[in-house]
Amino acid sequence: MNIRSKRFGRNESGIAALEFAILAPLFAIAAIGTADYALRFEAQASLDDALRVAVEGAIRLGDDAEGVAEFLNQNGYSASITTFSSDDSPEAKSASESEVLQFEVQRTEACFEAGSMQVGRRGASGCAQPEPWLRLSGSYRVDTFTAGAVDLGAQIDVKVQ
Repeated sequence: MNIRSKRFGRNESGIAALEFAILAPLFAIAAIGTADYALRFEAQASLDDALRVAVEGAIRLGDDAEGVAEFLNQNGYSASITTFSSDDSPEAKSASESEVLQFEVQRTEACFEAGSMQVGRRGASGCAQPEPWLRLSGSYRVDTFTAGAVDLGAQIDVKVQ
């Protein structure tokens, strides 16, 4: 018995396979997590770029919401005109199944009375001197390895002339 235990203690033929069996799943999880993060990062960068293009269109075209949507469409993004409602936040919306990135242009107005800013649908604020604004909001659906479909959103209000 003593001879066998000494021989077994010196035998290292299966050590590499054992180390691989322990470490391979950890490396696989790390690789999947890195790829997942890269997908989300790329999607947010694309959404930010679309938002930059939308702001550029609003600066060039002013209060022309249709023109801003057309400007986005000409630059390779899918944009539409929508009406304003209180739940039109990017978090409340998600991109449709067929379109990964979609953008919306909304006509709004801001009222600066009593030290606060209120944004609402054009003509509905009851403000004495409303200022025209455009709300540019986008959503991006990205399919990840770990969380399934994730909806990202971004929004900005732009004062227009």
